[in-house]
Amino acid sequence: MAIIIRDERDKKHKIEVRFKRGAFRDRDVVYVKLKKEFIENFLFLSDRVMLTCFASLLCIMLLITIIFFLHRKNKLLKDRFEIEKKLMAERLYTSVFPEIKDSENYQGQFPAVPENPESYYSKAWLYQKDALEKGKKYAIHVPEITVGSDENNNIAVNDDTVSNYHAKIKYIDGFYHLFDLMSEHGTYLNGKKLLRPKKLCDWDEIRVGKTILIFRGL
Repeated sequence: MAIIIRDERDKKHKIEVRFKRGAFRDRDVVYVKLKKEFIENFLFLSDRVMLTCFASLLCIMLLITIIFFLHRKNKLLKDRFEIEKKLMAERLYTSVFPEIKDSENYQGQFPAVPENPESYYSKAWLYQKDALEKGKKYAIHVPEITVGSDENNNIAVNDDTVSNYHAKIKYIDGFYHLFDLMSEHGTYLNGKKLLRPKKLCDWDEIRVGKTILIFRGL
């Protein structure tokens, strides 16, 4: 069975029906005329659908544009923050170690800015609490110093119980940390044996051998 519709606006529409089953065949034709009002409503509906689709597409494009500019703005702010953070690290670092910037090994690399700037030490030193050189002051003016009985250390301690290279103090991320250098008798921080590196605070007591050193930071 087949239905054939020939559509001509403002004229009668021919609808032809053909039927075929085996040897039996038949056909019929009917003419209908659609009201003009129906045709106009249908065309108006099509225009409205197209307008809705166009408006939706425009909104989607506008939304994508806004998201793109917000993402770009966040990236620019992040890049600006990283630049300012690096400049701040340079100012803080050179205030502690002013001679580093003029040294041959300087390559423009600085430790990260401390998360808590209020606890940052612009100056640090050790002073000897007892033993032969009681009251002696040792300024910490480089990023890493070693403590031991060998004269090549930054702080050479006159103590037979101190290993040649006993301990070190290293500047990391805005703070000073104490390390034990596999010393024979161990390194003690505030009376406790140092098993792993520890961050130093003002008035911390460091014991190497029989010698006690007080860490000061301002």
